Amino acid sequence: MTPFTISFDHSHYDDCLIGLIVSKSSRDGEYDITLLNCSSDKQQKHNLHSLSQIALYQFEDQEIDVHPVNGPCRIIGETFSYEVAEALILVQGNDNRIAIYAHPAVSVKKALDNAYRYCTRWIRLDI
Repeated sequence: MTPFTISFDHSHYDDCLIGLIVSKSSRDGEYDITLLNCSSDKQQKHNLHSLSQIALYQFEDQEIDVHPVNGPCRIIGETFSYEVAEALILVQGNDNRIAIYAHPAVSVKKALDNAYRYCTRWIRLDI
């Protein structure tokens, strides 16, 4: 798996292995989920599901910091490139560290809930 980079506010986070972009949808109250560096491989799906679950639980228990992002954020990988204006970006790096980056307009709790529900349903399709 080839690492990808997130850059924003004159900062960047390299060596991201897997992640999600959770952005507000054009449909009222809904979110769009974009998977980063994830194939349909069962192990990758389970890794992404674990990432979303751990991030949600750590956020609820106030064990993880949310890094605020102002302005656009670029996510660049070997086979993809995204630029998002308002979103939550959840990543796990080479060092297994989990990081949450969010624009102020995004409800972190709702976005993490949606990511976890999405990954849970996605995993169940394999069972």
